[in-house]
Amino acid sequence: MTEIVVLNLAKREMQAVSLDGSQVRTVVGGLDETPDGIVVDAARRHIYWTNMGSPDPGALPGAEPNFFTRNGSIERVDFDGGNRRTIVPRGAFTTGKQLTADFDAGKLYWCDREGMQVLSCDLDGRNLHALIVTGIGDDAARDARNHPVGVAVDPAWRMIYWSQKGAPNAGEGSIFRAPIDIPPGRSAADRDDIEVLWTNLPEPIDLHLDVAGTLVWTDRGSPPAGNTLNRAQVQPAVGQREICSRGYQEAIGLATSDGVTYYVSDLAGGHIRAVNLDDQTEHELVTLGPGLTGLALADLAPAAPTGETPAVKCKRRKGGGVLSKIWLPLVVLAVIAIVGYGVSTVRGLNEAITNPPEAKAIPATVVQINPKNVTYEVFGDLGGSGKVTYADLNSAPVEVQLTSLPWTYSETTMAASASLSLVAQVEGDSVGCRILVDGHVREEHSVTHTGAAVACTVTAA
Repeated sequence: MTEIVVLNLAKREMQAVSLDGSQVRTVVGGLDETPDGIVVDAARRHIYWTNMGSPDPGALPGAEPNFFTRNGSIERVDFDGGNRRTIVPRGAFTTGKQLTADFDAGKLYWCDREGMQVLSCDLDGRNLHALIVTGIGDDAARDARNHPVGVAVDPAWRMIYWSQKGAPNAGEGSIFRAPIDIPPGRSAADRDDIEVLWTNLPEPIDLHLDVAGTLVWTDRGSPPAGNTLNRAQVQPAVGQREICSRGYQEAIGLATSDGVTYYVSDLAGGHIRAVNLDDQTEHELVTLGPGLTGLALADLAPAAPTGETPAVKCKRRKGGGVLSKIWLPLVVLAVIAIVGYGVSTVRGLNEAITNPPEAKAIPATVVQINPKNVTYEVFGDLGGSGKVTYADLNSAPVEVQLTSLPWTYSETTMAASASLSLVAQVEGDSVGCRILVDGHVREEHSVTHTGAAVACTVTAA
């Protein structure tokens, strides 16, 4: 059964809503980092979402807070809400907004609003890089005309579309597109192939591109053109804008499965509305309260069991809980280390744990654990300034302002294993990161463009 999957800021959870609005349930709770964009991988049964991060302190009562602190991230859960893990670590970018994907190519795409970037990475978080840089520096970040928010990708034409919203209700919004591939000799910050589709929009937010080449988007700006659902043809040629639905209270998220019926959320009203673009009919499905952001559609029903009896299924559910770090020197257990800034969780999924054949005493054994030396390195062109954030050996984030490159930092641990993560960004034209364990390179990445950012992760050192 297909459901609407919605991010609820006020309740700090991901909810699933039946298509008639009669049933609402929680998929996963504890979303404390201001979730915004969401996309569903039906084939792999994963749900990804962006986090804006913790808001900056000092917001006036009733005012929308700022998000200039670099603490955005991307997380993922399975369809049943379990196996939650961080894909792009906290601090790899500034403010995560709409998220989309080309799952056939194994790529995620999202907007970093205050970071002024349109970013991409692999489904596992590797190969993080900017496709578009709309501004550089603190002054540019304060100009909302530089803030990318919504994103859509067209794999067939190898194009990416994005919105830059402008100040609230200021009529400064724009929608752009460019090839996914950066031209030779250019960087994400100085590409010369960006096309402006529309300007002076009230405040365009999330985008969706259907298979017929029609771009559909929400606008949370002032009426009459704002607080609307809009569409226009963009392939093979750009057509005229059309307002399809009005009367929202800060329209944000949108989702469709057939390109005809669109589900739309509004942030202030907390409603989800169904809009049929063919016959121009619409109706309100449900009111969940203020704070709704991204929407997606998914059939979250459990996959058909493969020869398991109910008793075995119950045992596996019981054994799938969160375990503490387990390291047995004589028996290697199935362990997955999940790295996130401030989050380090290990889940055991081993039949020997959940259904041991017989409890037997294990002879006492003296195990020698040798110390491990962990080294973080950042290299490249610093430019004016830079920043590095790494996870210490307790998985706590540590932020360092860079004044020169190369930069290096070392720690020693007696732990049998450690999870390591490092993110760096510079104002210069290139940056690389490297993680070494006992002098051996375990992870190395580098990128080349202005305002470059790079991430390195070792899940089990």
